[in-house]
Amino acid sequence: EFADGSTIAQVSNPDMRLPIALGLDWPRRIPGAVAPVDWTRALDRAVASRRTGEVMVIAATGLQGSWGDVPPDYLRRIAAALTAVGHAAEARLIVAEAANRG
Repeated sequence: EFADGSTIAQVSNPDMRLPIALGLDWPRRIPGAVAPVDWTRALDRAVASRRTGEVMVIAATGLQGSWGDVPPDYLRRIAAALTAVGHAAEARLIVAEAANRG
């Protein structure tokens, strides 16, 4: 939690190897303890199922950090996903914001 009360969610696949690895080597993290979350696949599945809320959450997760840290391909995929579920205006806003702050 940050001083302003906001938090960054730690999201991973449900797998008990992660908390066990954290417990065994705290405070360090063991590289490769679990497979990383495939956000691209999750976003594609949410779009294909027209789960607008899920698309929004995954898009927001992909935009964590500063604009310069978001790879252009992520930005393109997020904009395409938002457009596909009927949020073209939000997609344009995100692209414009990224280009402006870039």
